[in-house]
Amino acid sequence: MTRIVLILVLLLALSGLTACAEGPLDALFEAGQAVLVETDHAGFDLANCRIVLPPDEYFANSGTPKPTEDELKSTAAALLANTNVFSVSPAGVSALAVAGGTKGTVFALNGDSLAVLFPSETRGVSDQYGNMQMLFKAGLRTRISDEGVVWSPDGRYAVISNNRMVMQSMQLIIDPMVIDTATGEVFLTATYNNRIFAREGEETGGALTAACFSRDGRYLYYSFLGAIGQGRYALLRCELATGNTELLWSGDDMVYYPRLSELKDGSFLILSDVKDSSRPMGVARLAPGGLLSGLSGGAWRVSTAAFDLPMQLWRVTQLDYSADSGWALCLGSAASTGYALQRFRPDEGCAGIEQRWMLRADTHEFVPVEGDTTDVFSSMFFEGHLKPDAEYLMMLAAQLSPDGQYALVQYREQAGGSQTYPLLLVRLEDMKTVPVTGLPEGSLPPYHTALSYRYAPGMEWSCGQILLMVDQDVRSYRFDTGN
Repeated sequence: MTRIVLILVLLLALSGLTACAEGPLDALFEAGQAVLVETDHAGFDLANCRIVLPPDEYFANSGTPKPTEDELKSTAAALLANTNVFSVSPAGVSALAVAGGTKGTVFALNGDSLAVLFPSETRGVSDQYGNMQMLFKAGLRTRISDEGVVWSPDGRYAVISNNRMVMQSMQLIIDPMVIDTATGEVFLTATYNNRIFAREGEETGGALTAACFSRDGRYLYYSFLGAIGQGRYALLRCELATGNTELLWSGDDMVYYPRLSELKDGSFLILSDVKDSSRPMGVARLAPGGLLSGLSGGAWRVSTAAFDLPMQLWRVTQLDYSADSGWALCLGSAASTGYALQRFRPDEGCAGIEQRWMLRADTHEFVPVEGDTTDVFSSMFFEGHLKPDAEYLMMLAAQLSPDGQYALVQYREQAGGSQTYPLLLVRLEDMKTVPVTGLPEGSLPPYHTALSYRYAPGMEWSCGQILLMVDQDVRSYRFDTGN
């Protein structure tokens, strides 16, 4: 980091929201539309924060002189003009932002303090394989994948996962890397060889595939690909206060797919994948009580609720869950784009998992579809392409609201030979919809595609603030509820 870049980054001041409240969104369904209003920097005020500098040892080791107060103040305008908030914690009092473009320097806000992120050499384990160094070199912001940033409930800690990089590209450089938003420290709770097939004399490699903080903030849980324990897949847990990591489960069940979520009873929810497309995927629950307690397989067990269609007809690419509402939401596809939603209740034996909801092209309303829907799905396509006059619309992304009662859904609209990608607000209780307005026409790219690579999640909804990729830039919005 050059001296001038460090000065620019350190100067940015954000003061966070002090309260998080979801607006009366039911009123939007009565009004017939949900209007988005743009906000500045996701509701954070760019003004006079307490700047948390890296320790003196950092400057000494990096060879960069520590900036003076006058140097910081003299470069304020240049920094403020080129800053984007790209993730907000569920608590609404912390955030991650980047200065200097997508590959710029990432920093953290926590309350009234601002901290530049730096790799800690005194906290956690050493970066033995250079994985954290590679991530910093490439830019932490560029490593955000579809699943977005994983936050602790209080917003103190954050983890960046990238399932696509690990599973599709086999780039095994994603360790459990924790961002402390209060101090700016970035530290590893564990590190793994970045080769699955290790060379002679090396430890077997692997990588984090999905992560979740416990509701009490005590633990970081993460799913893992690699030969740890008895199988190729694993669930591990790190106690943040002590740094102690333990293996909870290891086996060959393909339970690696994001998101990892804690259910109300303390068990964990994640998608279960399959290799044979003639078999169904499902929803896996990982819970204490395995038969191999104390052995290399861990002390937990896996049970799976299978979907009722084979993977070739129902491939689920996204699973989100809210402990507040009890709803889980899936987006499924037959090709590369979502064509149906699935909402069910994991805490009640996955009630409703057999039902899918498709979006009608004529009314933009969801209708339930149960059982064998092969004919319905196949009628939408001709020679592998969606028919222009298909009865149902394609969906690309879905995002739960902070309280889990609603979802934002992006779909594809075809008219006059052109395509747009609007949003709908959906109330999960009755699957009613209203159009989302207030965005520039045609400004949304198709999320979860190569056209939205600059912000892979496409959208994030935290504490009333909605981050969207609009006109190839991350902007923040809130619903206009009249307050």
